[in-house]
Amino acid sequence: MINQPLLQIRMGRLYLLYFQMELVGTQPQALIQYNALLISTKTRNLVASRRFTARHTLSEMEVSETFSAPGIAANQVARELIEWALEQGQSGS
Repeated sequence: MINQPLLQIRMGRLYLLYFQMELVGTQPQALIQYNALLISTKTRNLVASRRFTARHTLSEMEVSETFSAPGIAANQVARELIEWALEQGQSGS
């Protein structure tokens, strides 16, 4: 686990927990996991938090697929993170 924020923005922090390839049974998978925190700039209190996890299963163990799988999983997390952050902003959090 990383103790310092991977990315710190005005209203939040993003911590990278996992960025790895692993075997689940006989299937190789890319695993990406982040913890996201939204923090009030006025009070510096935690407004919302969420853990984002994505896995991408490789269809076969080839070098090109092994390199692209983490990117595919990271893109999924990025989409979910952006949607969540926008929802939090719209709800007034």
